[in-house]
Amino acid sequence: MKYADKVTAIQHSPIREMMVRAARIEDVISFAVGEPDFITAPNIIEAAKRSLDEGETKYAPGAGITRLREAYVSYLEKTIGVSYDVENCLVTTGGMGALFLGLTTLLDPGDEVIFSSPYWTNYGQQVYICSH
Repeated sequence: MKYADKVTAIQHSPIREMMVRAARIEDVISFAVGEPDFITAPNIIEAAKRSLDEGETKYAPGAGITRLREAYVSYLEKTIGVSYDVENCLVTTGGMGALFLGLTTLLDPGDEVIFSSPYWTNYGQQVYICSH
């Protein structure tokens, strides 16, 4: 199988390589990725278990679960004073997924993107994929 040129041009992340190396050494504090050094809060774990027990095991709507989007919109209004409509709020699987969706939406082949260095390795790779 032949992969697309833009995919084969993606460079391996040196940050990920360091993460793997650090994991092999005892008593090393790794600053390779933004992984917290604590477990998920018990109330969040219990809420996830409760959702599973209640049968919430199907695909969510494309933009995310409505009550989660409503809670996030409310949070933004309370914490930073910015008001959004729930219809303009999208839940993603994480920050990198959100960036990829945004770049895919905004960039066309040949577009130029300027960002400062140093930067997280994936940023450059995502820009490359979305602008080729």
